[in-house]
Amino acid sequence: PSYAKLLDYRGDYLKASKINASKLRGSLDFDPASYALLHGHFYSSPEKDMAEAASIIKRANAEFPGLRVLSVNGSYFHNSGATTVQELAFSLASGNEYLAVLTDKGLKAGEIAPFIQFSFCIGSSYFIEIARLRAARLLWAQIVKQYNPESETAAEMHIHCSTSGWN
Repeated sequence: PSYAKLLDYRGDYLKASKINASKLRGSLDFDPASYALLHGHFYSSPEKDMAEAASIIKRANAEFPGLRVLSVNGSYFHNSGATTVQELAFSLASGNEYLAVLTDKGLKAGEIAPFIQFSFCIGSSYFIEIARLRAARLLWAQIVKQYNPESETAAEMHIHCSTSGWN
């Protein structure tokens, strides 16, 4: 799938509807790393997929500031049998990989991190889940700070949660 084309369609719709694109809130589910884990190959290739990630992040910075265009699907790890700690660790590692690859492509951490959304599964252990999400936010902020973002808000984690398939 071409997420750049999806942004084109979204932009065209917003213009035709006379809706300010800066008011758009939501996310795309572009996660080439998790796709490769699930299917054994990338959408196209690692190089093309990361180039597309860089392209859509640049576009989101310019046109869609409220749209999270890159996802880290920790729920895939959870629903594949990972423990709470493993899901968190693998998700943070994936997010760090996106930061590392995309900063190598010339983007700054402050241009990348605000456009990443983390998706986690929530189990039945209420207090454990609260602690995990708090730990995720704290650890992600520490990871992002290592890339010297331009603003403190770049280190904020955007989280989406869904009920675990195991529950």
